[in-house]
Amino acid sequence: MSNHLKKSRRLLTFVTVVLRDVLLLSIPNPPSFPTDGIARLHFTNSTQDALANKTIKPLLNAFSQIPESENEKKCTLDQSFRVVLEEEIINQASCENVLAIISLAFNGVTDGICTPSTPFVLLGDVLDCLPLDQCDKIFTFVEKKCHYMEIKYILFSWEKLLAENVQ
Repeated sequence: MSNHLKKSRRLLTFVTVVLRDVLLLSIPNPPSFPTDGIARLHFTNSTQDALANKTIKPLLNAFSQIPESENEKKCTLDQSFRVVLEEEIINQASCENVLAIISLAFNGVTDGICTPSTPFVLLGDVLDCLPLDQCDKIFTFVEKKCHYMEIKYILFSWEKLLAENVQ
């Protein structure tokens, strides 16, 4: 294994764990409700459609059509991202498709339709499932997105956490 790959692996593992822990601290516990099968199916189909078309619009439309609470919809969409990612990994899809799902999750966070920890959970899932030699593109993706993730999500999460604790 190359030295660059070892360093990238350690950096990615560290960043993923730290960011996931920081973001999970800023998110209230998920609700204890049975997930509506129809909403889950609708979100899963919309996620597959968004992946095929490389746009978040199907997810935004699905999110606005489901008559559940915001928190229920976000948790259901988060799970749909994981289901679609799992299908892609099982079907040995290209790394580009896997990265496209993670990018959709980042866009979903920006648009307020999924929880901030979702992209990092997906990254963790990918790194747990793919062999190390296939993770080089994932490492490169994270290196390119690292500044973006730091600015957008860490600051967003900390501001939200501070605002909730000040009240």
